[in-house]
Amino acid sequence: MGAAGLGTPDLDWPALREYRDTMIRHLDDTAQAQGYRDRDAWCSGAPPG
Repeated sequence: MGAAGLGTPDLDWPALREYRDTMIRHLDDTAQAQGYRDRDAWCSGAPPG
């Protein structure tokens, strides 16, 4: 028996994938880009709205 917290944790790949997709907005920044445009900000690389 080793010290607590020193083992390799099991990875929950489905949960990690969902977290990643949530953090990157499922690769769709359309709503955020439009919100910036509504405030007269220029969005580089964003499709025109």
